[in-house]
Amino acid sequence: MTVVGQTDRTTAIFYSISSTQDGLRGVDLGNHLIKNVVGLLQKENSSLRVFSTLSPIPGLSGWIRKQAERDRPLVSAAAIAPLKGLMDGSSVNGIVLEAIDNPEKWNTVSTLSAAMKPILLQLAAEYLVEAKRNGRILDSVGNFHVRNGACVWRLNWLADTSVNGMKQSAGIMVNYRYILEDLEANTGQYLQKGFVATSERVTSLLPPV
Repeated sequence: MTVVGQTDRTTAIFYSISSTQDGLRGVDLGNHLIKNVVGLLQKENSSLRVFSTLSPIPGLSGWIRKQAERDRPLVSAAAIAPLKGLMDGSSVNGIVLEAIDNPEKWNTVSTLSAAMKPILLQLAAEYLVEAKRNGRILDSVGNFHVRNGACVWRLNWLADTSVNGMKQSAGIMVNYRYILEDLEANTGQYLQKGFVATSERVTSLLPPV
């Protein structure tokens, strides 16, 4: 077993980024807070190179429900085939909705969880990268981080299996990575063109155009 000493640490993960001062609520200090924290951490430990969050996706399940009300299938029939007969829904959208509303039916059963994983990760990627209003992504947490220059880096399957985590996002959480030299460019592209900086591993989850 290798014990990682302080000088060997390369990654800092932020679970929450917020201001604790009541008078500053609603004031957009995200970029300032992030850069200050990164600067302080690097002073304490110069080996730190990777700065990322572990963030919830609070609006995912609600967005999936709204999309299911439309005529088009949420995912392909082939993707849902392994779940036929195992979930109560009879249609593609019905099966996905059943999974969202009753996660206890699949998240503790390895075969069902494995079948749900590509389906829900695809929908999560679509939600975080493509679901927008007025050029801004719908997810409030995602909009905060992307607006401040972060890249949608990785989706984490069943990272939060608490009751609330399963209810709001089927247990999926996301890493937003802050690559310091890219922050200004990413922010500019997002605010001017609505472009969301996204890693290849997240892009690969999106359905083909």
